[in-house]
Amino acid sequence: MITTVSISSRGLIYIPEKVRKKLKIKKPGKLDFEVIDNKIILKPVRDIMEFAGIAKDKAKFEYWKNFREKMETEYEEVSGH
Repeated sequence: MITTVSISSRGLIYIPEKVRKKLKIKKPGKLDFEVIDNKIILKPVRDIMEFAGIAKDKAKFEYWKNFREKMETEYEEVSGH
């Protein structure tokens, strides 16, 4: 699938609905952005909370919630986001 998108004056791009649906990208959501050989690779980042149904009890749910928050904080510190 090839889709052409515009870049706004602020550097923002709009991801068309058909692409978001195909990649199961939810709004709001996150994407990994990687540059390889003059190409931009966007990969959906899955939220750990999508797996919350696996944890049947509240203690496990809280564990994974805290784990996600810690990972997001560490990612922001390392990546500068």
